Amino acid sequence: MKFFVGLSSVAAIQGNPGQTNYAAANRMMSALLRYLRRRNGAIRFKALMLPPVEGAGMAEDPEVRDMLRRRGVAYVHVQELAGLFCRELFVAPAEDDWVMFIRALPSVKTAPLGDTSPPALSGQLDDGPWPSALGISP
Repeated sequence: MKFFVGLSSVAAIQGNPGQTNYAAANRMMSALLRYLRRRNGAIRFKALMLPPVEGAGMAEDPEVRDMLRRRGVAYVHVQELAGLFCRELFVAPAEDDWVMFIRALPSVKTAPLGDTSPPALSGQLDDGPWPSALGISP
């Protein structure tokens, strides 16, 4: 065996409202392929994380298509996938075991990790001594 490819979903990385189990299963499958690659260097393992595919699957539902358009998600056409798959199997580095095919990620609000600045207070809290109990002066 030269290749072991799993078709995953970008939901494994970015999540999807109402599809927690689907996202978790895709993430687990991708993690399994990474683990197997590290143990079996002679085989090329790839988790190909697909975006919504135009012309196939549930992404063709008009309501889903509209929701994805509002979120800024771009489709990949089904005819593009063969070229993308071949590129990953024959040209891309073997270490790239998680590959996400997507033109644009939806914009999301983010917060810096490790930020220790206190949150801005916009009023008084009725429950307990906070923020003084945390050493934060109002």
